[in-house]
Amino acid sequence: MEQEEQPKIKSVETYTDDMVKVLESDKGSTIKKIIQEEEERERQKKNLSPESLRNRIFMIAGMVLLVLALGAMVFATFLGEKAGIVPLQAPFGTAIFVDKNSFNETKDLSAKDTSSLLNAKISEADVKAGGIEGIFLTNNGRNISFGNLNSILKWGFPSSGVSSITDFLIGVYNGTSGKDPLVLLKVSSLDDIFGSMRAWEGTMLSDLSGMFGINITAENKYLLTENFQDGIIENKNARVLYDNNGNIVLMYVFADDNSVIITNGISAVDEVLSRLSGAKVAK
Repeated sequence: MEQEEQPKIKSVETYTDDMVKVLESDKGSTIKKIIQEEEERERQKKNLSPESLRNRIFMIAGMVLLVLALGAMVFATFLGEKAGIVPLQAPFGTAIFVDKNSFNETKDLSAKDTSSLLNAKISEADVKAGGIEGIFLTNNGRNISFGNLNSILKWGFPSSGVSSITDFLIGVYNGTSGKDPLVLLKVSSLDDIFGSMRAWEGTMLSDLSGMFGINITAENKYLLTENFQDGIIENKNARVLYDNNGNIVLMYVFADDNSVIITNGISAVDEVLSRLSGAKVAK
């Protein structure tokens, strides 16, 4: 009798078996990826940590620079106080040439003493014929600004117009007819300064009479209330205060778009105009 052949049983693969195989085959790459990501996070954490070498170097360098800067500031302050020397630069070194400079310390002086010092230095100015001497007032070695001088001497120049003045010079011109005091204002524009100059006319003579050697007496006190008049000086628009004899007592001249000259001498106006033009050509 022939032996009956047993039927072959085929293996049945289920969905679960397939998933196991996939996971087993991908197991290595997945674990590797996880490890790489973890290592990357550790590197980033280490780079951001203050304990890292690079960050420690940056922190130390920053602290050293800060200490050096503070040390330099303390040293400069200490040295300045001990030496008492501050380099002085004439404000108009590039705007107008002056033949001589005079720097006068006013620290601890009263307003009256400051005014007297300024008037005396103008009166005593000693400069060659045809030259201009700059008279500078200083406080603790630094040039006093026009705004501060206006406040100290209680001039009537409107405080609202001070910001229009970028620089100024008080000086003396030694001309053929004698020494003419002058004030040169450098301004942002004539439009900005015009209203302030007009407003100053009411007290300009009383404010500047000492500087210009004008003695106010019973005979000429009328000048304090006299009006300035429009005029032309050296082909420039000007406002002029005349006495009863038609003589110029005080005037201010619009020299150019950024310059106003206050003086009582036409020769001083001519010289300053010449130097302003020369400075422009030189530039």
